[in-house]
Amino acid sequence: MTGTGADAGTGGGAAPDERLVAVARELYGRPRAEFTVARTAAARALRAEGAKEVSAAVGRLRAPSAAAWAVDLLVRRRPDEVRELLGLGRGLRAAQAALAGPELRELVATQHRLLAAVREGLVADVREAGTSLSDALAHEAEETVRAAMGDAGAAAALLTGLLVRTLEGSGLTAVDVEGAVAVPGAPPLLDVPGATEAADAAEPPAAPSPATGSTGGAEPPGRDEPPAPGATRPGGRRRAGRDDAARHGSARGPQEQAEHGRAERERAERERAERERAEQERAERERAEQDRAEREAEQRRRRERERALGEESAAAEAAEAASRARADADGAVAEARERLDAAAAEVATLARRLDAARAAE
Repeated sequence: MTGTGADAGTGGGAAPDERLVAVARELYGRPRAEFTVARTAAARALRAEGAKEVSAAVGRLRAPSAAAWAVDLLVRRRPDEVRELLGLGRGLRAAQAALAGPELRELVATQHRLLAAVREGLVADVREAGTSLSDALAHEAEETVRAAMGDAGAAAALLTGLLVRTLEGSGLTAVDVEGAVAVPGAPPLLDVPGATEAADAAEPPAAPSPATGSTGGAEPPGRDEPPAPGATRPGGRRRAGRDDAARHGSARGPQEQAEHGRAERERAERERAERERAEQERAERERAEQDRAEREAEQRRRRERERALGEESAAAEAAEAASRARADADGAVAEARERLDAAAAEVATLARRLDAARAAE
């Protein structure tokens, strides 16, 4: 019997029920505002069919966060871009493992360009779906894609198209995907060969033995005698300095010295590549933050201009209304004066007639 759980993780355990996966894909492909109503309707329909366990699992499906829903939308609407990004991510992991510095720098530059284009397309897709995505949420969605590029487990979670929360990756440790996927173990919605496979990491060189100065493995011939006086013993006080380093270096054979030098160069190259990648990512984050700050500042300036224009328009309308009221008042005063003058003339006429009448008597 297949499992019906719908809580955390991306894999492990029994495969989820196919009906649960199908319903989940339909729900997480809908506009986010419709999720709750559609989930309730789907659970009721399954219960009516007698699929009580699947119905209960559907009822437990979590609504995705706004940024996670946007990433799920990206997987559905822009599969080619997702394949290109995750393929690039595998190349990045392989280049880092192989200490390919120039190739790694070129791939990181390509990553920055593709992520910027995908973020722009993602915002447009969300707008077309009838909602909007703030700069902060768009950044969360971008960071989720970046985490999937750098980590095979995160890539597997993203490819299900069933994310309920965003992902974060440091590049140093595995991305935490616990609770990130609505249906644990759901098969990928997109097939991206190699995207969910970890790159083979180079074996780090063994630290030189304090007593022998070797890099590990079998002891070279002639090195089985006790350590010389003053040499550092495990657990003892370290007194090795330049003289000790010179003594150990001269005691190594040519092949051992070459291997030690190669190991040191590989370690230095690995550290340098990691620093370059961290610096590239830090610079990208700073550019993204600067872009976001500039957009927010421009939005504030636009709102200020719109408010100022509104206030100016309102003031102009008030002035025009006051002018009309003054003109109306002036007209009313003039009309009242005319009526007053007419009344005075009529009174004068009546007075003259009265005087004439009295004189006639």
